[in-house]
Amino acid sequence: MNSAPPVEALAQQTPQAVDAANTHDAHRARKAAEQFEAIFVRKMMSSMMAGTKVGGSDGSTIYQSMIVDGMADAIVKAGGLGLADMLARSITPSDSEPTP
Repeated sequence: MNSAPPVEALAQQTPQAVDAANTHDAHRARKAAEQFEAIFVRKMMSSMMAGTKVGGSDGSTIYQSMIVDGMADAIVKAGGLGLADMLARSITPSDSEPTP
């Protein structure tokens, strides 16, 4: 089932409706880019922590994953690595730049 509106309906949209749709798409693109960056940072940090195993118990492994999650969340919350900005710009139409 195709959920796309008919071409005639698209042609009759007002500029305000098109702007609203573009803004919505830009926000969705920004959110997806931020989520991707968070996953990327977690994976990168997990790889870094894998080489620094302290202790050998299961408990230390659990705490290490919690540390990685906390550090990754803090990095992304503080602005991340800039990856989300680049991704959002590349997948967003140029006339509807996302706002951070």
